[in-house]
Amino acid sequence: MSENDIIKKTIIEEFIDVPTGELAHMLGVDYSIAETLQLHAVDGINKPAHPYELWSTGITMKAEIDEMGTMWMAVAEVQDQYFADGKAVSLELKSRYWREDIAEAIDNVLEVAKQIGVEWGSSAQDKPHIYYYGDGEDPDNLPPQGWKYALKEQCDRIGWKFPYETEEEQ
Repeated sequence: MSENDIIKKTIIEEFIDVPTGELAHMLGVDYSIAETLQLHAVDGINKPAHPYELWSTGITMKAEIDEMGTMWMAVAEVQDQYFADGKAVSLELKSRYWREDIAEAIDNVLEVAKQIGVEWGSSAQDKPHIYYYGDGEDPDNLPPQGWKYALKEQCDRIGWKFPYETEEEQ
């Protein structure tokens, strides 16, 4: 069994039943990375990790806040169908310029992703998410006030899943 196979088997056995948010915290990674690890591990050993040619679990937002207000950037990490394989590639789609309108930043990325055939979601049954960089906890990219509500509004607008709890839900 290869080292990659052992890693996949370990993830399956040890972490498959751990809630994704808890796994992200345990590994010190973003929610989207933990989710991807779990999904790829479940897909099995020596098989393509995803049924699509190009796919992404969602879009990550960044914000820049200054005296003029909040500016948004949308970023999607796009993967091919391979995981832990020398053939695996990824690319990053992001809005080239900061946007005042969060929807415009997201829609720019969605439009280009559609043109190159990106499938959204971690599986055919799972909706994609809109995340905030570092899950809103990165001291170098602190989110603006109300960021969860802004992201939830966008998830609702485009029919995606909101990955965070708001204060009312806690």
